[in-house]
Amino acid sequence: MKKCIILFLAALLLLAFTACGKTKPEQPITTQAPETFASLPESASSTGTVIQPEEITYLKASELVVNGIGAGTTREQLVAKLGEPLSMETDELGGISYDYGNVMFFFFDSDTVTSVNVNSKAGQTPRGIQAGDAFDEVIQKFPRENDYRTSPGNSFYGTADMGGHSYGYILDEGDYGDPTMIVVTERGTFLKVHFQNGAVDFMQLFI
Repeated sequence: MKKCIILFLAALLLLAFTACGKTKPEQPITTQAPETFASLPESASSTGTVIQPEEITYLKASELVVNGIGAGTTREQLVAKLGEPLSMETDELGGISYDYGNVMFFFFDSDTVTSVNVNSKAGQTPRGIQAGDAFDEVIQKFPRENDYRTSPGNSFYGTADMGGHSYGYILDEGDYGDPTMIVVTERGTFLKVHFQNGAVDFMQLFI
């Protein structure tokens, strides 16, 4: 009888010792990266302070290219690269347009292309901007040194009098009732992006 009691007490002591040695498993800790202004749409900032990724630069004249056609491209080179246009017209001022459906190339008093209209999605465009892209998506492709909603001239980077040009600004109403974005290069050539209902309607390149 005594032997049974001793064995029973020994078992209780063993269980108590084992329980004391156990610890609760650590719970996984989850963290969420803070959201910065650079990742937010323009409408999300109320401070006017702009955080801009360094790799986003001022628009350069050399970027004003559509499907490999840019400044200095002749009519012969255009046709050699893209083939014959769907139609070709000459206006009363002598300007010639080459219509490729989603893109039109214009030659005014020059044998080289002077402007381009991008009417719908195309292949290669400045900074990959395409018809249908949202306003917030497009403006993030350029430096945002200023809050265009409060800055003089509605500019989002650069200034109009900096000599070398290179600035971007927003026309609140634009030419067609919705905002229009104009981005000027160091050579005074520029990209004009027309928006409708918050998305890109069409673009014009003056090269």
